[in-house]
Amino acid sequence: MPFIEMYVPEGVLDDKTRRTLHNNVSRQVLEAEGASYDQSPLAQALTWMLIHEVPEGSWSVGSQVQSRGDEPRILTRVSVPHGSLNDERRADIAMRVNREVVKALGDQFSDPTKSFCLISEQTFSGGGMVVSFPDLVQWLGLPHPLDRHDPAAPSAPAASPS
Repeated sequence: MPFIEMYVPEGVLDDKTRRTLHNNVSRQVLEAEGASYDQSPLAQALTWMLIHEVPEGSWSVGSQVQSRGDEPRILTRVSVPHGSLNDERRADIAMRVNREVVKALGDQFSDPTKSFCLISEQTFSGGGMVVSFPDLVQWLGLPHPLDRHDPAAPSAPAASPS
């Protein structure tokens, strides 16, 4: 259930590139979380992405307001449900997001000063109820990707009072 926001200076993206970013970044983040994008329509329905095209004069770097002639910067914010990531998964998301930005927009975005990815775990809600990561894993029929034990193993029955 990732929520992805990408901030791009206005005029940098054409329709094809915008569509490519929507498709590929969403897919990569969801798969880094452990779900299969192609095999789960529900996982796709729970993966949202917004691309914000920032008007000229609304973005600054080092207090210098950026204009169309400046090298563009890309900021991607990835929010996932609390408890869904460990350090390895965070690194995987950062690598996958940057790889898709570079493929879509060019090698200059491999420079860490040109493309940032902020990754955070949040409390998610949908339909008026808080949705936990274990809820999502259950809905999608997945094993909990961060568990080290067999999630299908039956738990021990509770002891009954005698």
